Amino acid sequence: MIGKTLAHYEVTGNLGKGGMGEVYQAKDQKLGRDVAIKVLPEEFASDADRVARFQREAKLLASLNHPNIAAIHGLEESDGMHFLVLEMVGGETLSELIKRGPIPVEESLKLAMQAADALEAAHEKGVIHRDLKPANIKITPDGKWIAYFSDSDNSLKKISASGGTPIKLCSASYFVGGDWGSDDRIVYSDYSQGIMQVSANGGDPEVLVKRDKEHFVYPQILPDGKSLLFTLGNKPIIAVHSLESGERKELDVGGYGGQYIPTGHIVYALDNSLFAVSFDMDTLAVTKGPVSLVEGVVMPGVVPQCAISQSGLLSYIPGYLSDQSQLEWYDRQGNLIASVGEPAAYDQLALSPDEKRAVVEISSTGGYDLWIVDLERQGVRRRLTFDTANERDPVWSPDGKSVLFNSDKNGLDDLYLKSLAGEEEPELLYHSERRLVAEDWSDREKE
Repeated sequence: MIGKTLAHYEVTGNLGKGGMGEVYQAKDQKLGRDVAIKVLPEEFASDADRVARFQREAKLLASLNHPNIAAIHGLEESDGMHFLVLEMVGGETLSELIKRGPIPVEESLKLAMQAADALEAAHEKGVIHRDLKPANIKITPDGKWIAYFSDSDNSLKKISASGGTPIKLCSASYFVGGDWGSDDRIVYSDYSQGIMQVSANGGDPEVLVKRDKEHFVYPQILPDGKSLLFTLGNKPIIAVHSLESGERKELDVGGYGGQYIPTGHIVYALDNSLFAVSFDMDTLAVTKGPVSLVEGVVMPGVVPQCAISQSGLLSYIPGYLSDQSQLEWYDRQGNLIASVGEPAAYDQLALSPDEKRAVVEISSTGGYDLWIVDLERQGVRRRLTFDTANERDPVWSPDGKSVLFNSDKNGLDDLYLKSLAGEEEPELLYHSERRLVAEDWSDREKE
């Protein structure tokens, strides 16, 4: 059946089989939406009683109108085949959710109440569900929950939009953007491992796309459920990755934070502006554009401060946020003492043990490098690292003669040590398959 067209519905996948028919996923070619179609088996098509029961089922479904009951769009016949056109309900089944372990009480009660409401609505119409079981109940995304990264305990959590206690979904590290798919899975970027996936109901995260020399940020599940859209690290490159073949294709788009919207466009950011290009989901290729949408969007680094809903509504923070900043001394009462050196694209800073120097991150088009600022000589700077990799998170040695930092020169962030005395290359201290960040350096000798 897959690939066959019934009326104007193209069958794209198999969803399941029951006593009264087989259920497929299909594309409504007139309205451009995904639907489920329930086909009466060919051996029953000539059985008048079976066809009559099938038609009664359609009429019963049409009599119901409830947010927790899948809607029917129509009863059709094509090439001698009878089929129902139903709402395509995303998400996983309650049976699949239960297999992963206990469901929190708060969430269990909400699910039970929704199921009870649906049954009550059906009973009021004289409809009795004779096969109600976890495998026949879908748990769908509903816009009532918000997923977020908590850096207090390095975890991915969700919280009801109406408030309440956050629910921990899984442990996560260095989260850089994510997406909650219609199939109720959450994909997110993990700097060290790549793109991860986890059920919106919690569980053990799995690697969906393993990181290579580049890290991936702001992943989005495309509508076909078989492809991901993401940005390659700090570069203005947006790519599509096939989850089936593993093939990755860089799009003809120079920007950051690309997001596909149902109008058939990818919206992305560049230089404090938002643009859109037409995107063909069948060929996964840009077809037209770019078109300027709005100028003056706050964009610190490569992170556009904007969001777009599935209905196409755009929200953003207006303004221009310069990467340039000034080093300044303040006293403990918050009073400005003096400015130090010239403005630059500073990021993190670490003060030397004697407070006479600082090591700072300065960003440029080539990434992040470390510089030493002499605080006793009006902020005179000298460069400490010179390669094209990103050197970040500096920590001084207790004697003030070396700086420890991480670098992604080998693909992942390893720890390196650089002496301030000579011209030697930084020394690799620790290598790991996960991102390493040093927080402090004790002055106690190792026993």
